[in-house]
Amino acid sequence: MQKRFLLMLLSLFLAGTLAVAQTTNTLPSDVVAANKELDHQLLEGHRLLDRDKVMALFTSSPDIFFIAPGGELHRGFDEVRQTWKEFFASLQSIHGEIDHVKYLPAGDGVIAFGQVTYHRQLKGSNPEQRVVA
Repeated sequence: MQKRFLLMLLSLFLAGTLAVAQTTNTLPSDVVAANKELDHQLLEGHRLLDRDKVMALFTSSPDIFFIAPGGELHRGFDEVRQTWKEFFASLQSIHGEIDHVKYLPAGDGVIAFGQVTYHRQLKGSNPEQRVVA
């Protein structure tokens, strides 16, 4: 069940602001804790530049998709995996810190929204900071 949540988390971290449905429901503490752990694992996968670690967080469903920061839609496990491979290959290093995040129920899943600050260095470039909200 934890893997269902990752798609929404990736959208938060990598694609920017999400439109969030209005809801008055709150999530159980174990679901919030599971999402926080997914956040941690995703950021650790970034730090290690480890595509396999990141891909292990995704569902194995054939309906898997990923929206990249530039808005490109990638569908299917192989295409999403290739996207991560290319992204990590462009980096010398990356480290992300969650500034704030909130989780909301959405059907049988969770939508996360908030802000992450990334400190990264592209190969052949100077270090930079990027804030993703």
